[in-house]
Formats: sequence, C-alpha cells, structure tokens
Amino acid sequence: MACANVGVVAVAGGKSDWLAHLGLPLFHQRRRCPSASADASAEDQGYRSRVHPSDGLKVRICQTVSSTEAEGPGRRFAIWVQGCPIRCVGCCNPAMLAENGGIEVEVKDLVRQIHSTEDIEGITFVGGEPFAQPDAVAEICRECQTHGLSVMVFTGFTLDELEGRSNPAIQLALDHTDLLVDGPFVQGQVEQRRRWIGSANQGLHFLSDRYQPLDPVFWADNTVEIRFDGREISVNGWPLQSMGGNKGKLV
Repeated sequence: MACANVGVVAVAGGKSDWLAHLGLPLFHQRRRCPSASADASAEDQGYRSRVHPSDGLKVRICQTVSSTEAEGPGRRFAIWVQGCPIRCVGCCNPAMLAENGGIEVEVKDLVRQIHSTEDIEGITFVGGEPFAQPDAVAEICRECQTHGLSVMVFTGFTLDELEGRSNPAIQLALDHTDLLVDGPFVQGQVEQRRRWIGSANQGLHFLSDRYQPLDPVFWADNTVEIRFDGREISVNGWPLQSMGGNKGKLV
C-alpha cells in the first residue's frame, strides 16, 4: 500500500481561513509515495506486467473532448467514462449512469489519441464513475502521467474509501493522479465557491507536487464551454445544474 502524507492548507487571513469560516472543506494535500515501500513497488510492477495497453484492454466511455479549459487547470483532454454505481440524486450526467451505454474503445487507441493532441496540460476523468473501471483508468493515468501530462480525476467515492480497497488497480490509479475531487454529489449542498466542486461535502485532494492549493487557477471562476459543430450543441463545465443542462451533448 502506498504511503501518504496528509495536511490541510490553512493560511492566516487568507482564502483558506475564509472557506473554513463558511464551514466548507479545505483543500487537502495528501502526497502518495509508492517508492517508499518495497511491497508497493513490487505490487505496482506485478500489476503493470499483467495489464498493458497491448493486451487489448478496453474502457467504456460516453464521450471525449480533446481540448477544454473547463474541466481542470489548463487546457485538458477530458474523458467522460460510462457507468456509475453511486446514483447521486440530481446527477448532472444521468445518461452516463448505465453500465452498458456509451461505446467501448481500446485503451491503447485512446492513449494514442491523447498523446497526439497538441498543447494540452493534462487529462481529466469525469463521468460516470472512473473507479468503476479501475484497470483501464489506472493504465491511462500511468501512461499519461509518465509522459508528462497531469492527471485529474472526479469520483463519487471518497479518497479514504478508495485507499481502503484492496484492488491494486485503484491504488495504481491514485499513485498516478495529481488532483482528485472526491465524494458523492449532494443535491442540497450545491457548491459554487470552490472551482470544479459540485457540492460542499466534496474535497479537492492534491496527491502530488504538480499543483499547489494557493495557485490562482484554483480560485478563478468556474467556466462553461459551448460548442457547435454544425449538427449539434455540446456543453461542458461548471456549474451546469443552474443551467438545467448536462455535461455532454445537448441535441
């Protein structure tokens, strides 16, 4: 199991104090360090030898957006996975709940598409529930992060729940994640103060040193992107609940 250093950002008189005064969760810094454990390293190597893009591993997705600035810091390749077991009331992506919806694509093809996309800072997994497909998500996270891209994941599970799982794929995915937004969406706690956060119970965890909580990008306003390709309109970004729309395609 990878170790973790846990801290909570708190700056006297700063924005973190302001959030605490409002009763909102603070940003969490939890550094995962798999190299510190020989057992974890061996487990990682064993998993990587068992699951590799060349093995025909597939992931079920609803859609991708190759370049967006609304789903995390910088310009990102966003992947909406298909299927979610959590079923949050008020989910903004109900079309992505069914496990048999969307399309299956090979991980190696998706990774190739990501690497061929120019001028992106990283990838973002949204959904759906990424950790419902841990093998595929772990491999994509590893392939992208080891090639210099940052990785952000939105999950309805809490970080503690994920770290308590014995599934090595989940642990590998976390080891190759820089930013994690965790927790189920709670309809009665809609959050509009913290960027990219759906409800007040959810946390933003910094799992690597790639980003810092007080970076101005995390305090900017949320954005919504609208695209039209001549046939249909697609919308993604935050907060879409107030627009009455969904992430994804609005035909």
